[in-house]
Amino acid sequence: MPQNNQTLLEKTVADQWQTLPSGLTVIVRPMPGYSSTHVIFATRFGSIDRDFRLDGKEVHLPAGVAHFLEHKMFEDQDGDAFAKYAKTGANANAFTSFDRTCYLFTATQQLDESLDVLLGMVTHPYFTEQTIAKEQGIIGQEIKMYDDSPDWRLITGLFECLYHSHPIRSDIAGTVESIAEITPAMLYDSCKAFYAPGNMVLAAAGNTTMEQILAACKRHGLMEPRPAEKVQRLWATEPMTLAATEKTLTMPVSKPCFGVGFKEEPLPADDLRTEALYDLVLSCIVGGMSPLYRRLYDEGLVNPGFGGEVLRVDGCCCILFTGESDVPDTVRQLLLDEIARVRAAGVDREVFTLCKNEKYGQLIENLENVEDSASQMADFALSGQTVAQQISMLAGLTAEDADAALQHILCTDRMATMYILPDGTAQAAEEDEEEEEDARSLRFSLNNPFGKGKKQTASGKRKPAAEEYDEDEEEDQPQVRRQSRHSNVIHDSRIDPRAAQEAQYTHCERIVNVRQIEECREIIKYLLRGESVLLNLENIDPKDCGRVVDLLSGAAFALQGRMLKVAHLSYLLAPENVEVIEEDVYAASRMRYR
Repeated sequence: MPQNNQTLLEKTVADQWQTLPSGLTVIVRPMPGYSSTHVIFATRFGSIDRDFRLDGKEVHLPAGVAHFLEHKMFEDQDGDAFAKYAKTGANANAFTSFDRTCYLFTATQQLDESLDVLLGMVTHPYFTEQTIAKEQGIIGQEIKMYDDSPDWRLITGLFECLYHSHPIRSDIAGTVESIAEITPAMLYDSCKAFYAPGNMVLAAAGNTTMEQILAACKRHGLMEPRPAEKVQRLWATEPMTLAATEKTLTMPVSKPCFGVGFKEEPLPADDLRTEALYDLVLSCIVGGMSPLYRRLYDEGLVNPGFGGEVLRVDGCCCILFTGESDVPDTVRQLLLDEIARVRAAGVDREVFTLCKNEKYGQLIENLENVEDSASQMADFALSGQTVAQQISMLAGLTAEDADAALQHILCTDRMATMYILPDGTAQAAEEDEEEEEDARSLRFSLNNPFGKGKKQTASGKRKPAAEEYDEDEEEDQPQVRRQSRHSNVIHDSRIDPRAAQEAQYTHCERIVNVRQIEECREIIKYLLRGESVLLNLENIDPKDCGRVVDLLSGAAFALQGRMLKVAHLSYLLAPENVEVIEEDVYAASRMRYR
């Protein structure tokens, strides 16, 4: 990215940031003109935080406490927080991952009241033996349902092969046996250690201001100084050897699932640059623009979801490749061959640039959506970074850095393989139907660029992954998207299945009738895939028209493309690989390749 483009982008994402006397980090991105606000209250406490020293006392937690605590936070002496959110009209949810827990809501009205619900329930926990016993039964059923998920069994199987003792081996939700050990004292100890303001981040984006968020914090005592809790996380020594090199399970699946995992040296907590570099390396090897992905997909050797992921938490760093294939061993060998080839020859410079621009595009498209903007701010803040710093760091990564990284990562002597094979009980027709539905859920429509929202049940409890999408969610109304309880596993190089289908064409041109700002998200995806787009802005609210033009022209500029005015309220958006011949209004909409 040119320096001036980078500077412009950094200024665009310069969010308001304050650290309160209590230690709480508050980040706000006011977005004038938007009707909704998305708020996230997050703590650096996840499933791996099981052993720690608090005020000189060692605390040892059974597996699943962080997830269990997430559920219990929605209950207090006055009832259920979901009932309170229902009165304010907010759409609320929460999720737990390996190293964090997040509580969130989206509101279009009564923002102050919803903020009071969120801050009140998280800062004033309430647990009893009776309520814990009730929740143990509920979560026990959830665990059993997740055990039936091949995707998660594949991931956990890889962790069991790669690691001897690191708590990443344990399921985020724990086991039925482990959650039966949970007591009120454990939950209160966890809250004292990890729900202290100094360990938390409050992020808000949309129709709000820093002053409004700070006023809510003041109402809940978060503007007052608080002593920092003395917490020391305790980790068992984890060797760089493997616990196992291979594992195989049978499940009711119609096609074999496979995973290839590489154990890497743990990264320092503040080394976000290396994590981003690893992610770029994976994009170059198996991302949607890589030669290997195209070959595997074109020859029908993998499903569209095949891809690579980087997982980095305290004491753990690994790289995972997962997918479905009728010939998993063939795909595994082709993957290893490609890693060896790229290691010897260096990453393709053009592919590296495209992948890097794609990362910029992902940052850009998050700017004009309240949910994504707040999530992005919170995610980076929990890792000790601002969005602007992430952009600057990304700009500094080079293909030479990728070449150097490949000399010491993805080594076969630290590689494990996991297989899930059909047990013969699955109905092929049913599996095909489920895969088709999954594909539909991944696609974005121009009427609803966020795809299908993930619903919560009437009781406020979350459905398992296999049930998170519902057939009747076709309305244009945005839904709060339930993030996976394993969400930080996914630093993903995958592409929209639709992109793979269209890859057979040399070039694709689109005409898009833009009706709302949120559609820019999908339009930028077209640009990232090298497609030109003719935009018709006649049907969008005039007050939003300028914002759409600014956003898309900025995205084109950052990605070294062009945006030209063709006629009144008509614009041509062209990627860098397309030359536009400007002769007249008609000819300006036609393109030829260099």
